[in-house]
Amino acid sequence: MHHASGTTTMPSSASGASSQQPLQSSHINNQNNNGLIGDGFNNIVNSGNNNQVNQFNTTFHVATEEEEVVELDRLFAGHVSKDALRNYFYSPPECHPNTRTTVRNEIGGWIDESESKKSPLLWLNGPAAVGKSVIAKTISGFHDQIVATFFFSTSSDRSAATLFPTLAWQMARRIPGTRKHIIASLKNSGSLQTSQVEEQFDVLIIQPLKKCSTTLKSRPVMVIDGADECTDERMLLRFLRVLVQASEGGEMPVRFIVCSRPEPRIRAILGSWPIDTLDTIRPHSVISTIQIGCSKECKEDIARYLTDKFSAIRQPGEGAGPWLQPCDISELAKASCGQFLYASTIVRL
Repeated sequence: MHHASGTTTMPSSASGASSQQPLQSSHINNQNNNGLIGDGFNNIVNSGNNNQVNQFNTTFHVATEEEEVVELDRLFAGHVSKDALRNYFYSPPECHPNTRTTVRNEIGGWIDESESKKSPLLWLNGPAAVGKSVIAKTISGFHDQIVATFFFSTSSDRSAATLFPTLAWQMARRIPGTRKHIIASLKNSGSLQTSQVEEQFDVLIIQPLKKCSTTLKSRPVMVIDGADECTDERMLLRFLRVLVQASEGGEMPVRFIVCSRPEPRIRAILGSWPIDTLDTIRPHSVISTIQIGCSKECKEDIARYLTDKFSAIRQPGEGAGPWLQPCDISELAKASCGQFLYASTIVRL
């Protein structure tokens, strides 16, 4: 389902986009950013003549929004994994209706900073096939505060070499105030050419956000899904440490949701605290945690999913009674052991 090799690169202009490209125009519509961008934010508008005169009576050109986006795309060309975005053609599905409500509400409560100060990091972990990626995609499409995503499961770059550039590129499209700062940084530094993820994180994400922090109502959120699928273990540990160190160092202008299996190498960095209950958040000043698994609600969700799916594929004229008895659905849900992948496989058989 992925490209045979190499990173999915972005064209230098919108005309190079194919029908499967996640972004369908040269810039993202910012109409849904009201929950993130403050009322005092002045967007860059193309007003025709963009030449202005400074105090020295020298005429200079002020870039329009479209010109900035074209320049942004040109500078990031070859350094962005478009197949890692949530709306990529082969990205994971979203949650089945009325399922995973507890986990989604817990994450939504963490994203909302209106009541109290929340941790900069949230680690959503659980075993394989329990639906971490599906949850990540669902919340990413629901909350305006989430400005960027990176799904390792669909990315052709699983080494994380393009992780921060991909996140920064999305952020610049969602938060126009960061765009000019990122463009200036790219022109004045080799941050895209370096393998130093620490420098990329600071130059492409932290500093641009700090420079426009007064225009934001709340801190933006980024989602990194499938961190355990990163093929470069050294790079994995480095970018996780970067996130933790920045969070511990004080006020961080961005927050992250990291989704992964609870592997020892990841747990060693993100925490190994005992989890008393599944599906609910364990708050912490730096790294909050949600562990998902075979909870009672998860079994009920799988039963609901199976019931709905079997009803949908039932052939006409097969009678009005239930296709499968409740006891049959219950047995299938129990056999799934909390794995939605097991249930979806049964439906496809």
